[in-house]
Amino acid sequence: MASPASAPQPAPTERELLARVAYLCWKERGHPDNTVVSAEELTSRLAYALWEEHGCPEGSADRDWFEAEEYVRKLIESEAAVSS
Repeated sequence: MASPASAPQPAPTERELLARVAYLCWKERGHPDNTVVSAEELTSRLAYALWEEHGCPEGSADRDWFEAEEYVRKLIESEAAVSS
């Protein structure tokens, strides 16, 4: 019988991944009150987080990058819709 610690974890939701990336950017900048992060930086950090979530496989850079771009695009579109 597998222990609970070895049970597979459910895939993180889009919101969880974006929150993790935003937190990493905020933390890296020394916790400023108004952190502005570029879409490219968010994409880069999210692609890395996805790569880690997928188990750090070799050769998955393009897949992780494109997946991250899609998440960031959706985030930007949803933010634009909220602010308009």
